[in-house]
Amino acid sequence: MRTKIYLAYSDRDKKEAAHIAGILEKNGFPCFMASRDLLPGQNYIESITTAIQNAPMMIVIAGDNTFDSHQIIREISYASQMNKPILTAMLNPQVDLRGPASYYLAYSKNFDLTSSDGEHKMLAYVKELSDGFSAQENVSSDRSKPDKPYDGKEPYVFISYAHKDMDKVFAVIKKLQEEGFRVWYDEGIDPATEWDENIAQHIVDCGYLIAFISKNYINSNNCKDEINFARDLDKDRLLVYIEDTALPLGMSMRLRRLQAIHAYKYKEKNDFYAKLLSAAGIEKCK
Repeated sequence: MRTKIYLAYSDRDKKEAAHIAGILEKNGFPCFMASRDLLPGQNYIESITTAIQNAPMMIVIAGDNTFDSHQIIREISYASQMNKPILTAMLNPQVDLRGPASYYLAYSKNFDLTSSDGEHKMLAYVKELSDGFSAQENVSSDRSKPDKPYDGKEPYVFISYAHKDMDKVFAVIKKLQEEGFRVWYDEGIDPATEWDENIAQHIVDCGYLIAFISKNYINSNNCKDEINFARDLDKDRLLVYIEDTALPLGMSMRLRRLQAIHAYKYKEKNDFYAKLLSAAGIEKCK
């Protein structure tokens, strides 16, 4: 592996980050550490952005105060936007994954480095991920990022989805954008802002909400909060099932009257898109 694993860490955890980098590099996995690898005079933001873009994965060194850093949250958010695998090396198993970190790391693979085999398990997982690295670099057009989220005052479509479903959801967002719809999805959040407040405000301001239902979605408290808040505001909503998913009884009771499209049943994408684009109420966002 010639590209470097990106290590995200706070200054106070620099020693622990260097230790982890040493273990990985000893086993053939070079790492990028900003405090070590940035040269004097280099543009900091541009350099770390490029490093994350080129990295096969990110490892977050999670100490007690790591997620108080806006910069760390920005790095995690950007890795998530790039659909990078994220691993969390827990320096303390009781670390509080709060705020935006709890969202972006919801599906991170966590390793307790205080346990006797924590480092060994993390290294084994890095090796497992690296086996598919070549395939990850040749991303398909469906996995490429959509255009930037809409930023304006006109009615827009709010996309509610689980980050683990990003591949499937991004393809639909791109199609909506190509058809002229104004679309907002959560990669438009500046991680320096209050995440909950930002999400809530965008639901308040949206003209339509599409929820991409999957097992990942119903297991996410954040996703359920979004669809429930939209319900409380009586927003026009559409459920798009991207896999065969049985809703919990409570969700089923709240959502049973909503229009729904079972995308996974369509053999042809164009048939699904035709149904989606004809959904009642979505036109106000075009």
